[in-house]
Amino acid sequence: MAEKLLDQTLKIQPIDVFKGLWRAWLNLFQTQPNKNAILCLMAQSALETGRWKSIHCFNFGNIKSSLSDGRDYTFFACNEYFELERAKKYAAESALAKITNIRSDGLAVIWFYPDHPVSRFRAYKTLDEGASDYMLLLYTRYKRAWTSVLNGDPVGFSKALKQQGYYTADEIPYTKGLKSLFDEFSKLHINEEDLPILSDEQARRLNALVAMSLAEIDLSECKPAENDEK
Repeated sequence: MAEKLLDQTLKIQPIDVFKGLWRAWLNLFQTQPNKNAILCLMAQSALETGRWKSIHCFNFGNIKSSLSDGRDYTFFACNEYFELERAKKYAAESALAKITNIRSDGLAVIWFYPDHPVSRFRAYKTLDEGASDYMLLLYTRYKRAWTSVLNGDPVGFSKALKQQGYYTADEIPYTKGLKSLFDEFSKLHINEEDLPILSDEQARRLNALVAMSLAEIDLSECKPAENDEK
């Protein structure tokens, strides 16, 4: 049964994020991860969470929560960019939604505050749970973006995420930020032979999360990019 968790912001070191994503890949796909694929995911997670300085409850990608997703959840203030009429509708319906700016392109910046449904996010008790669910979400719902992950292509990754509605921010600065972070993290000194594998206990703890997505995903389909959905 889904549990409401107390919102906690956590500061995580880059190497710990890399290792968490590495373990998640091993557990989900039972194959050796590609370093650049992990770096794509790492860069996008850093962009979404201010380099993990404001990561909430180990939510790697600021993944929204719904009543039916079965995950633990929390609430925290967030902003979105919507067409003005849509933003006005949200603001009229709830005092927890406030328009703070109308841009020159006509888009409105609107903030949502707890416990507005738009400010509801998935929450996790451990780093490994957050990393695994983040990876599952991208693999199951954002197949075109996943192709770019497998290719180690941060620019294509950003473009596909925008096309599939992952983020509402402007694409050009989002892509620039993602590419910059990818390049920065590529310089980390990482010895792949020293990277961890999952213990039996860690794998057991993740089984429940994986089970939630079995209806949506065939893990055996983690193949080279040319075989994935275009």
